[in-house]
Amino acid sequence: MIETINSHHHAKPIARTGAMASGLQNLMLAIALCFVFFSTQVISGESKARPTISQTQLLSIINAPSSPPYLLLDVRTDDEYKYGHIDSAVNISHSTLADNLNALPKDKSALVVVYCRSGRRAAMAEQILRDNGYTNVWHLEGDIKGWQASDLPQVSKN
Repeated sequence: MIETINSHHHAKPIARTGAMASGLQNLMLAIALCFVFFSTQVISGESKARPTISQTQLLSIINAPSSPPYLLLDVRTDDEYKYGHIDSAVNISHSTLADNLNALPKDKSALVVVYCRSGRRAAMAEQILRDNGYTNVWHLEGDIKGWQASDLPQVSKN
């Protein structure tokens, strides 16, 4: 392919060399490698993405006659928990979670679903769990506010 460039008002033909095509191939290869690397991170769970579980999915797990072992972790305060929580939830406040890891499943690949009131404390708790080797940590979509808004069953200890 021949292009012209203007230098001092004189058009001079220049030939595109294989270097241009080679540069484009290298760019395409770099993009492909980035895609493969990102895809591998997502598939292996190393992504920073926050996996979520829907209320319907959680309800199916709770109501299943024989579901795999799981922990439903309510990381709100004790008073919030007593006022109303999801059946089968264990309450360990996000602020004491790091000191109470012995109360969690020994199998760090077990399903752990975390919720709080609106998501902020759950995110902190999820990070504590991941930092301590838990690999199957999920966040309940909508937290307890979403659960209540959907008028799903709760237990209270008033």
